Amino acid sequence: MTLSEIELLLSSNDITKVIVTPAPVARNKWNILFERKNEQVVPLTATRANIRNFASIDSAVDAIKPLGVSTITVDWSKA
Repeated sequence: MTLSEIELLLSSNDITKVIVTPAPVARNKWNILFERKNEQVVPLTATRANIRNFASIDSAVDAIKPLGVSTITVDWSKA
């Protein structure tokens, strides 16, 4: 889902958790996942539906700061 789609889900309180996790395919990159109320987990994507990769946790957090997310979980288990 794109940032604008995630923003709509956040405004309707449909997002229950935000997770920054190591990218499974790209080495030394990070992805952002959003867990919805229905327990579906969706990744943040670019406009062409490709999963967005971030060079660092900081850059991932900076990308979603404008959305007003107050709590982010970092998944270190796959790092």
